[in-house]
Amino acid sequence: MALSKDRTGEIYGDWVILSKEQTTKDPKGTYVAWWKVKCIHCGFEKSSRFKNLKTRKRNYFKCY
Repeated sequence: MALSKDRTGEIYGDWVILSKEQTTKDPKGTYVAWWKVKCIHCGFEKSSRFKNLKTRKRNYFKCY
């Protein structure tokens, strides 16, 4: 399993990465890192795959 880069504090769109939560294995056998993120507008926290943060439009996870 490859180690994920520490992305704590990085901002993607409206979300700041707070911490790494876990690494899972998807059905294809690829390891996937899950990150705890927080909305910079309202403070809502959730878990997200890094791929979703990086590749989606700015307000893909719009919560406000």
